Amino acid sequence: MPFIADSQRGNSLPTSPTEATTAKKNSLFDPERLLQSFNDLFDNLVYMNGQYTKRYRDAEVEVERKEAQATERLMKRADRVDGSIGQVEKLEREINDLARRIYKLNENIYSVSEPQERLKDARKLLTHFMELNQDALGEFTFPELTKPRKNFEDFRQASSTVLRLHRIAKDMGTAEDRIYSKARDRIFDLYNQLQRDLIELFTNAHKERPVDITTMQKTAELLQNFPAGQQQCVAVFIQRTADSVNIQSADVFRVIVQLATDTYKIIREIFPSPEGVMEKFVTYVITEKLQGLIKTKLEVKNTEGQEGYLRDLYELHKKTKTLEQSVEVFKQVRMDKILRMLFDPYLSRYVETECNFLRIRCTGMMQQYYDGLLAEWGLPKQQTAVQVLPEKRDFFGVSIMTAKTLPVVMGEFLKEHPTVTADIKIINESLALNLLHELRQSAARAHALAPEDQLGACLLQLGQTIINTVLLIHMDYGLEIGIIALPPLEPKAEPNTTFLHLIQLSTVLHNLTVRQLDESLKSLPRSPAHQQKLRDQLREARERLERKSSAGLEHCLNSAMSWIHTLLMAQKRTEYAEPRHSYAATNTARKVAQYFMKLVRLVEASVDGLNRQSVFMEMGFRFHREIFDRLQELPYTSDGVMILICDVNEYRECVRMMKVDLVIKLFDQLLSLCNLLVAQPVNLPLMCDSLYGVIEQKEPIAAFIRLRSDFKTSSEYVRSYL
Repeated sequence: MPFIADSQRGNSLPTSPTEATTAKKNSLFDPERLLQSFNDLFDNLVYMNGQYTKRYRDAEVEVERKEAQATERLMKRADRVDGSIGQVEKLEREINDLARRIYKLNENIYSVSEPQERLKDARKLLTHFMELNQDALGEFTFPELTKPRKNFEDFRQASSTVLRLHRIAKDMGTAEDRIYSKARDRIFDLYNQLQRDLIELFTNAHKERPVDITTMQKTAELLQNFPAGQQQCVAVFIQRTADSVNIQSADVFRVIVQLATDTYKIIREIFPSPEGVMEKFVTYVITEKLQGLIKTKLEVKNTEGQEGYLRDLYELHKKTKTLEQSVEVFKQVRMDKILRMLFDPYLSRYVETECNFLRIRCTGMMQQYYDGLLAEWGLPKQQTAVQVLPEKRDFFGVSIMTAKTLPVVMGEFLKEHPTVTADIKIINESLALNLLHELRQSAARAHALAPEDQLGACLLQLGQTIINTVLLIHMDYGLEIGIIALPPLEPKAEPNTTFLHLIQLSTVLHNLTVRQLDESLKSLPRSPAHQQKLRDQLREARERLERKSSAGLEHCLNSAMSWIHTLLMAQKRTEYAEPRHSYAATNTARKVAQYFMKLVRLVEASVDGLNRQSVFMEMGFRFHREIFDRLQELPYTSDGVMILICDVNEYRECVRMMKVDLVIKLFDQLLSLCNLLVAQPVNLPLMCDSLYGVIEQKEPIAAFIRLRSDFKTSSEYVRSYL
């Protein structure tokens, strides 16, 4: 049923006082009963609080009681511990006192027994000595010297006696030596015989399968007192161990490492001083086993000449040196000493051999290349070998020589046969890369094999050989051949620009050579004098190539400008004076622009850095002069001037490719000067003033004003510029 507030309120309120009294009596809410309930609850809480307070106090009392009991127990336990410590200290004092009495008793016993033992030993040694000094040996009182030794204890007793007798025999003076010579000689014989017997015992134990490690260990320990015998024992062990493995396998170095690792475990068990024995073993195995291999490779089977010899020497030295990482765990092994023992006979003459090989190798490659090129072109083989030629100062002068050099012969051939494509042959990238590859190999060998005090001189000679062959022969020959084959200064046809490609190739290969020299000769900075000498020679070679490149480039530009001049002169004189129905650039302008753009792209690909900007600026100035001079020779009409503006705009677009602000400014000014030809006479003063503020010269302005068809009348307005 829904809840209705008004209805609920009406039902709940009394309608009269009587009803209100009756309702109060019958109502569930009774304040008196509620107060009574609160009082009863409060009394209960007070009672409960009293109960819990009593329990808390009882708990506190119980805790204090238990704490007192625990403290009492701990105190009693501490007293017992203190008593135990006292007993322990007392017992320790008693033990120490007993130990002192035992030690004193032992000293007393030893002081009594030691002289007796010494006396007994001395009597025994004297008996041995006197019996050995007799003319004829009889039966010995103490038979350990002569009886058969059946076990190791017999060897130990015999060694002890013989060693003491041997010490006595060595210390005898001259007089005693004559008297007891028989005993002395027999003692030495006994010493040597026992030493041989011990070595034989060691060897037999080594021969057993499995190896008798215990006997070998005990024998090696006894042989420490026999210096010569110990060395012989070690030598026999090393030789037998090394010979037990087939060291002539293909991977001899791996076998050596494996043998050394396995043997080291045995040596540590047998010998008292394993490090020294291991050093001798490794040295023996590497030197004795590799020496034959090295001799076979470098002396007996050296059928490939110096190249094979140097390659094998480098590979053998490298592989032997890699053993150092494997044997470095054997602390006393010195690989530097082993390397000297193996390779010093070959390294003493290495530097001379390496430098001679690279020089002969590079010269041979150059000679073979040029002989093949001459044969390809049908030219006779030259009698003289390729070599660095004296530098010419006059590249285009007439040279009187008894015999033509190789560059002259090839250059004259290319000049007579301009259709032959030879730029990538006269400066050949593959040949240069092969020569630099030879440098890398020789330099790598030099860094590994050359003695430290000879490394700088060796690297210098290697670098000089590459500078001579790559820069001063191959690239110098190529540029000189290109100069001789250059087109004439006044060509009848479009001139050949092959020389620009030669400049590009020479620049690339020069930078590659310099970078390769730096990478290959990385240790040269340790020798500043040799480094400076190489830098000076490299600088001289670069300057020589730059002089030839500059001379050839100048000739190319002169020839190109002559051809542009020829193209401009082919233009009809009346081409700007004829009436036109449309305005567009002339054929002549398009031909000139196309050729000039081709020239710009060639220079951009051939010349780099600041040199490119300088060449572009020179080209722009010359091109501007050719255009300007030619425009001064032609007549113009109003229609012709519009065609002229189209042509000049064509030229201006060409020079924008060079990105040289000064040249672009010149052609912008030239285009502005062309506007003087079509301006109204009354406007000429204002235009001339504006142009003069930019050009700052009156001569170009006056030259274009004179080209106006109405010059006589219009000149009255601009007399100040004429």
